[in-house]
Amino acid sequence: MPTPLISVCIPVYNTEPVLRRCLDSVVGQTFGNFEIVILNDCSPGQDNEGNDCKKIVKAFNKQLKKNHRKNHVEYLEHDTNKGIVVTRKDLVYAAHGEYIFMLDSDDYLPPDALQMLAEQIQGQNEAPDIIQGNAQTFELDQEGQPHFPGKIRGTISYEKITGHNIFTAAFMEHKISCFLWAKLIRREVFLDALEFIPDVYCILAEDFLISFFITRLAVSYIGIDHTVYNYCTSSGISSKVIITSIERWEQCCSVASVFTTIFSWEQEQKELTGTSPLSAEEIKAITGYAVGYLKNNLEQLRRAVHPDIRDQAHKILEDFWGESFVKRIENEVDNSL
Repeated sequence: MPTPLISVCIPVYNTEPVLRRCLDSVVGQTFGNFEIVILNDCSPGQDNEGNDCKKIVKAFNKQLKKNHRKNHVEYLEHDTNKGIVVTRKDLVYAAHGEYIFMLDSDDYLPPDALQMLAEQIQGQNEAPDIIQGNAQTFELDQEGQPHFPGKIRGTISYEKITGHNIFTAAFMEHKISCFLWAKLIRREVFLDALEFIPDVYCILAEDFLISFFITRLAVSYIGIDHTVYNYCTSSGISSKVIITSIERWEQCCSVASVFTTIFSWEQEQKELTGTSPLSAEEIKAITGYAVGYLKNNLEQLRRAVHPDIRDQAHKILEDFWGESFVKRIENEVDNSL
């Protein structure tokens, strides 16, 4: 079987009610040289008819075959919930395409998304490692139907960027979104990046972590002025929701694993070579991102965590981020009030 140009990789966790919309948008593409790989991260969800992820995919494949479609969804599953970092890693390992397209299962694609991105690859001697398109946000109305407020999600550069300038544009100049979606990413670059990322449990900012290494390894980037992704804003962890369980709070704090991984890598490289792989300005910038995420955790702790578990939650926050770091940022926040 010929190698597909694109592997559309879809992680699934508790998004079964809208999974079919996502799949329909992929098989309805005007471009055909792709495969679909789904990984069910031990999701407890069901669609409106009570079907779990596996049953939804099985029925979808059956319908594709009945309609004589060449597409087939490759279904994989975890026997325990491993988080989005491990899920994205396993999707890339299972993929066969030259490029990876990450698609969250509560989002969906415009019909010509893959075609517009693929045009930047086909017929070129030196195709970019990263091709990014625009993403537009949508909300769900009372009937659960998409409503588009006309907003663009993420930042994009329409110029060609090469070498280390890709990392600089993403993490220093904020010209390129750190999100993985709305992009084609060369699988070889993706695999090389994953070599630096351990199997950390994380459900927040995993795109930041993976993009950190991808943008350091990629040789070339280009953006196109065309909408290739519909991003749902009606999901995710909100600081307005009251947190009553320690498990839920640990999920919020898991973002610390992103920065633990990055700074552990920085120290390891420094010990190996005698020089830090990051400049002083880059270390300052990444630290600034970490401070921002910790401040978000502190805000959630004070506004959203139920008083009955707040003391325990504070100790967990220190376990994730480090006691001295938490106290320093707490003092900064208190002094600014």
